[in-house]
Amino acid sequence: MTNQEINRLSAPVVQAYRDMEDEVLRLIAKQIAKDGRLSDTSKWRIRQLARAGEVNRQALDIIDSYSGGISAEVYDAIIGAAEGEVGRLDDAMLNLLSEKGRMTEDVQESLDAFERQSRQELNVRNAEIAGGYSEALSERCNMVNTVMGYSAQSAYSQAIRDISAEVDRQGVLNVLNEGAADLVSGNMSLQEATRKTIHKLAEKGLPGFVDKAGRQWTPEAYVRMDLRSTMGNTARAAQDARCDAYGIDLIEVSSHLGARPKCAPYQGRIFSRDGSRGITEDLNGNPIEYIPLSETSYGEPDGLFGINCGHQQYPFMPGLSLKTYYPYDEAENAERYEETQRQRALERKIRADKRECMMLQETGDTEGLQKAAGQLRADRDRYKDFCKEKGLSTHNENTQVLGYDRSKSMKTVWAENTKFVEDMKAKGVENPPKSLASFRKMEYNEPEKYKQLSNYVSSVDSGMMSPLTGFNRYSEYHIRIESELVGQTTSNGILIKGQSAHLLERVFGTMSDPAHGGVSRSGVEFRDIKDALLNGEPKPPKTEISKDGTEQTSQLFKSAKASVSINPNTGIIIQCQPRERRKK
Repeated sequence: MTNQEINRLSAPVVQAYRDMEDEVLRLIAKQIAKDGRLSDTSKWRIRQLARAGEVNRQALDIIDSYSGGISAEVYDAIIGAAEGEVGRLDDAMLNLLSEKGRMTEDVQESLDAFERQSRQELNVRNAEIAGGYSEALSERCNMVNTVMGYSAQSAYSQAIRDISAEVDRQGVLNVLNEGAADLVSGNMSLQEATRKTIHKLAEKGLPGFVDKAGRQWTPEAYVRMDLRSTMGNTARAAQDARCDAYGIDLIEVSSHLGARPKCAPYQGRIFSRDGSRGITEDLNGNPIEYIPLSETSYGEPDGLFGINCGHQQYPFMPGLSLKTYYPYDEAENAERYEETQRQRALERKIRADKRECMMLQETGDTEGLQKAAGQLRADRDRYKDFCKEKGLSTHNENTQVLGYDRSKSMKTVWAENTKFVEDMKAKGVENPPKSLASFRKMEYNEPEKYKQLSNYVSSVDSGMMSPLTGFNRYSEYHIRIESELVGQTTSNGILIKGQSAHLLERVFGTMSDPAHGGVSRSGVEFRDIKDALLNGEPKPPKTEISKDGTEQTSQLFKSAKASVSINPNTGIIIQCQPRERRKK
């Protein structure tokens, strides 16, 4: 059966586990938000940990409310897989056998066998196959429910401990940085610590299964994987039983671009189920080689028909069937595989973003919600752009989160974008990007402008440049240096190749230099910088060890009005300073 059919049949069960996990995470966020103000970390921790039992009880109630119908939905999905696969095979066989010119003695025997097997017997066989798989899968679902119940209480308790530890750590850092304990805001520390913990919870989710390698699976991821694999196994088992009745041994494996590494070599080929090998013919008499299915990666977890495999098998009748699928180019397939893996990662990131927004809505953290909503918007745009660029279909069903209030999130994004624009204008950017997401897009669409704007904002934020300078003037000087100085040679023959981000901070100066005790620092005229580099007196190069342990070489050029340093090895202008203060 196809991936689309598997997704359709498995959707109710998978969605139930998604919603179940989302509700439990929202419960945890709601409990964390109680006692929102913090006066004493240890007392707050004790009060919150005392609620762990209540969190566990409510989490179990949530799990129980979803679990009631899961077993029936699991059986419906699996029996649907078996009946659908056999139904397609029967229809194909009847259509084929009805064409009189293709009726051979072997085919007639297969038809007689089909006629002898009643529909009732077929239904019993399908029920037996589906029942066995369904019972085993239901037991594993119950195990996931149990693990998730324990995980909820454990995740809540760990979250409280993480928040408490972060508050204590930030308190110490604030005291060290500010020099006085009364400068520490307990409530703000709690909010920041809660944000960090919620971000981690939203990203990681709740463990529902731990495999032999120690990897933790979320409930939805494990159940999806298990159910898809079980449905595939059920469909193949039902198909194999029906093929045995028809006397069909050969199968054709489907193919698709982006197959997994262990599946790719075998897609679009013919295999025998009985272990034989040889040459067969299609309807047109074309020879086709076949080998045993057992000689493929079949049986390996990440192999053909293994965990989350997207391939299907189809009966192939020698002399009657036409080959439908063919292998893809190895390099092209590998590239598409990496693209689909990137797509799945982006979908998981969007789900984590939505969960974070949902949990922050529960805590009432408007500021945190604004940041998270902005990140969600940026990640959603990145996902759409990526899919469009690579020609991939978007799968919004993979990004749904129960309890996520999109309208509230959109209002929050609008508020954040408004604040972003206002902040940028306050920093001297007259025509800023309309949103934070648009600003981030500049990194890829307008990398040079993005770099300039980022450096400018960073300089203003650090206090090394006044917002009165304005980004337009900053950009003009940056362009002027690139056009009038880059490519020139200094008075001693050094080729000028570029400018450091620090240079323009020195060009414009500041009323209060944070790097030098808040004293005012005059700027330097462009013509004086140019004169010092092209005509000034070069001093001997100096090499110093920077804070990160790397060697930094510079050479100073002096003129009557300015001193300018350049890295003689790279040709990058480092900084400048006036040699005389301007008269006012």
